[in-house]
Amino acid sequence: MKIRYFYLFFIAILIVSSCATNNKSTYNKLLNLENNTKPINEQYPNMKVIDYGNNKAYEFKNKNSDILAIIIEGSGLFSVLGWEENNQFYKGGLWPYLLELFKDDSSVLVLEKLNFELGKFYRYDINFRKTYTLENLVKCYSEIINTYLSENSYSKVVLVGSSEGACVLPRVYKNTTNKNMISGIVSVAYGGLSRYDQIKILANTQLEGINNVNREIFKNIDLYKKDINLYPNSIGEFLDYPYAWWNSIFEYIPFDDYKEITIPVLFIHGELDVNVPIESTRYIQDNLPNKPFEYLIYPDADHYSFMNSEKTFYDLVTKSREWLKKL
Repeated sequence: MKIRYFYLFFIAILIVSSCATNNKSTYNKLLNLENNTKPINEQYPNMKVIDYGNNKAYEFKNKNSDILAIIIEGSGLFSVLGWEENNQFYKGGLWPYLLELFKDDSSVLVLEKLNFELGKFYRYDINFRKTYTLENLVKCYSEIINTYLSENSYSKVVLVGSSEGACVLPRVYKNTTNKNMISGIVSVAYGGLSRYDQIKILANTQLEGINNVNREIFKNIDLYKKDINLYPNSIGEFLDYPYAWWNSIFEYIPFDDYKEITIPVLFIHGELDVNVPIESTRYIQDNLPNKPFEYLIYPDADHYSFMNSEKTFYDLVTKSREWLKKL
């Protein structure tokens, strides 16, 4: 099993205002990171587990830097760092790429979800199926951020969310008590529409990449939604995710929370995305024109990869760095 969120590489560029590493050599090095499957403690001996009782985070501290990236990962049925199998650790998400790029220039805090244990897989955990909800994710992430920032001081803090992480991002910020410490927000591949509205758009998209079965499901989403709503406590799943998750996320509209946000936000999205349609980010762009929001939209990128061309990669690196300098 592989996690294909290659697009996450680039958000690491947002964490520091300068980077001495050559872009091309960095680009190639990042591609090889997932090949290292040694036990996690051997790969990252200086990683510290921050344990706040029911919530955890993974700190990669740079004592010489006062810059912090707080990472909220996308959806998954395993620990946000990855999963362990046969004494090998398979990494997932943004964090390993960000760490490799900027471990000498910034600290990184990766938030664990719902009291997951490092390296564990939870797909068949009944309790997880019942508690994997937007409300519980927001509560978990907000509590970690509030506690951590009350104990640590940084000159610049950037919240970075991707996919599901970007979905909950504005609500997490809303529940952050130390908002004055947050310099900016980066939302990757989600935007402002509800998951229900996104699926309605995908049902009629002309983009390739949606198989016939999923397209038919999307076209009949109202029937599935009704069934899911009737059984909110079911441990069943729909499109690989528990009913509880769908019940909590179907009608949540991030746009409503973005209306209240006044700090800089950078939205990054690919026009070929058939998981979360580009219309979701365009909706914010069209309806909140006076906000300090900026947009990086790439015609050749989908939900998983902004690496379809080197031109896209270098453009994103350059423009995101420029965005950060303005914070």
